[in-house]
Amino acid sequence: MSDFKNSIKNLTNQAKEEQLHKFIVEHTDLVSFLFGSPWLASKFQVRDLTVLPDSWFGQYQERDGVAIERDTETAGDGKLYDFQVVPAGTPFEFRAVVENAKPRELGLLMIGLHQFETEQIPLGGGRSRGLGVVKLDIENMWWFEYADNKPEQLLDYLQRLVNGENNHYLCSQEQLKAHK
Repeated sequence: MSDFKNSIKNLTNQAKEEQLHKFIVEHTDLVSFLFGSPWLASKFQVRDLTVLPDSWFGQYQERDGVAIERDTETAGDGKLYDFQVVPAGTPFEFRAVVENAKPRELGLLMIGLHQFETEQIPLGGGRSRGLGVVKLDIENMWWFEYADNKPEQLLDYLQRLVNGENNHYLCSQEQLKAHK
């Protein structure tokens, strides 16, 4: 890093900015390009997961916990807490948005989502009892691909979005399988 700092020391501010951008891009891993990092915005955004109201009757479990000091691995003094969890099998609505992703980033994302589809991702902390696993069921996907040389496509998409006409971009089950 000090070599890089020395190499840009005598450049103009604009040239420094360009070199810094180039340095960051060259030293950022594929996961950070997709999910973001402190220096790079995420292309993948998960919206708040909400419980499907028709399938939940307001039940939850109250659990207690205690904060563990990482260094000593002992209970933190006066650090008891309670938290609420919904029963196993409670369905949530999952919505995510992916913007400006390259094909390799979409592939990486599908690998990650597949882990949720096959119930391989445990949730929660605690050594003796976690919060279960997530089973992701992708039923619908909307797809919009913008061609740089056709700005009318983007305008049409934005007009449909404002008017609530998103089903125009709803993928068929065959398209969903193909994208996967």
